[in-house]
Amino acid sequence: MSRRTSSWPVLSPLKLLRCFTDLEVVKPKRLISSLCLAASVWLFWASGAAAQTPATWKSLLNTGQERAHTGDLHGAIEFFSQAIKLRLDEPETWLARGRAYVSLGQYRDAIDDFDQVAKLQPDRIGTYVERGYAYGQAGDFQRAADDMTRALRLQPRNPRALTLRAAAYAKLDMLNEALADFTGAISYSKPDAELYLGRASVYAQLGDHEHALADREEAFQLSPKSPEVLLARGGSYHALGKHDHGFADRTQAIQLNPHFAEAWCARGSAYFLLGDYGHAIQDLRRAVELKPDYSEAKSVLAKAEQELAKVNTKPEPAVVAAAGGKPQSGNILVADSVASLITSKLETSPIAAENIPETVAVPEPEATPAPQVMAKVSTPAEVFAPAPLPMESPAGHKSPAMESTPAKPADAKAAAAHHQRGRELLNQGKPKEAIEELNAAIQAQPALALAWNARGYAHLLQREYATAMADFNEAIRLNPKYVNAYQNRAMAKKASGDTSGATTDLAMVRELSGKN
Repeated sequence: MSRRTSSWPVLSPLKLLRCFTDLEVVKPKRLISSLCLAASVWLFWASGAAAQTPATWKSLLNTGQERAHTGDLHGAIEFFSQAIKLRLDEPETWLARGRAYVSLGQYRDAIDDFDQVAKLQPDRIGTYVERGYAYGQAGDFQRAADDMTRALRLQPRNPRALTLRAAAYAKLDMLNEALADFTGAISYSKPDAELYLGRASVYAQLGDHEHALADREEAFQLSPKSPEVLLARGGSYHALGKHDHGFADRTQAIQLNPHFAEAWCARGSAYFLLGDYGHAIQDLRRAVELKPDYSEAKSVLAKAEQELAKVNTKPEPAVVAAAGGKPQSGNILVADSVASLITSKLETSPIAAENIPETVAVPEPEATPAPQVMAKVSTPAEVFAPAPLPMESPAGHKSPAMESTPAKPADAKAAAAHHQRGRELLNQGKPKEAIEELNAAIQAQPALALAWNARGYAHLLQREYATAMADFNEAIRLNPKYVNAYQNRAMAKKASGDTSGATTDLAMVRELSGKN
């Protein structure tokens, strides 16, 4: 009996009737009774199947997952949808279908399914990460960042959530926050070249090419045969005027992957900006051949052809500036590679904001130190997230931070050492220890605006907003053109609820960025 019962789910009443009629010759008088018997048996099975609904939705879910693993996403979605109809309160089915929609690029449908999972299981970390990723792919970066923040409240050291939020922040031009999250992801993850590339991309957008190069060196150590890593590192070399190294990296990237259109475009762009229009045209034409819709390559190619027509002479062989030289004009076009998130990566093409303080050996202070752009250390240091801006002190009064600074002869060398150590501690997530080093830096050189800005950030990490704002104010007083300090202060004001003040500081950031 059990054997027959297990096979009946695939039988209709008509098929059951056929089974019965096959067992014996059915006489006309018994046809009606046979039909009634078949119908009764089928109804009996149907009522039993209803009692087995939980097992049925589970089997549908399993079948859908098997289809998804084989690449049949549309078929998988059909099974997931049937399972959902049987069990609307089961989060696993909604989650599985949402993931299938993501794989198909149907991000809005995926978001709807993830919404249902969040309602059923509000404390499930993965739901917010999955939904945030879908928001990012759909171009809604603010909601993507918000979902990653929800996930991080539940699990503060989740590397994937930190990485995806960093990518979203980068898209929102919140570069300091992006730096902080990339740094956190690097700290809590196994060594990952793409994470270093992601953070380097943000550094490059900020104009901090020394730190960008340091991160790309780390990526190269992890993945020395990656064309993307070589392309990115070449961009840093060019930005620092080390053109021979830049060309070498981009040439090697092309050798590793001759179909890498971005590498051809990047090398061609470097040739163009250095005035070698003949080689530029060759590379850029190859980029367009490989990628016909490559608008950036087409644009630079048109300019190179125009310049060559003006020269109206046969181009000389490429002449590359020696290491340490500078590009003739503008910035070398850099095709930054970023973790995808998203990657897919939310592409942290993930940008544009302001320069972070650097860790150079600081010269003797002048009346008003000029803003510095690039760091001079071999490894990435401090990451600046938004920090509250202190209110300006009344005329004739010193800020609290100033009052704590003893007057003594400046010691630039000691200040630079303490400052660098402080930034390293910040990078390791140790703000308290960093404050001690930065206190020493300020004591050694009170006019070191970089140290004030760094210490303000350390206080920000500890939610000591008033103290942080006092330090940012002092950094700006010492260097009125310190773009990053204004940006940090703006974000700090925003965090403190001073929207108007944040807007004012951001306007100053834009003004100074335009001038510099």
